[in-house]
Amino acid sequence: MELPQKYIEVKDFDVSDHFFDKLQNIGIETAVAISRSISRSKITLPDNDTIAYTIGGIAQTDYEDIPFSVRFIKIEPDTVLLADINFISMDEYLDLINLNLYIKDYDKHSTSKTTKGNNQQYL
Repeated sequence: MELPQKYIEVKDFDVSDHFFDKLQNIGIETAVAISRSISRSKITLPDNDTIAYTIGGIAQTDYEDIPFSVRFIKIEPDTVLLADINFISMDEYLDLINLNLYIKDYDKHSTSKTTKGNNQQYL
């Protein structure tokens, strides 16, 4: 018996004109940080009939970490439209984390590592 798929991994993004216009107006450094956060992440959305999701993320610049939210609209099971972007408060970002609606960064720092001589795991 095979279990139904619970989440889908987003592989392709389409970008709406509205999203692109907002990204252009926020400044190059922040726009690059947001783009980098989205592009190097593994975004998973529940595999259900809901077509729109708001997911939080952090844009890391040289000077600060900026919380933001992205509105995704599912076009196909593995293709989504980046529809809107907004800056949010850190409290709103933490609420999205509690709901498991945040961008998970899968760079070299997010994998588990064991330190020498110590059995504690760091995430």
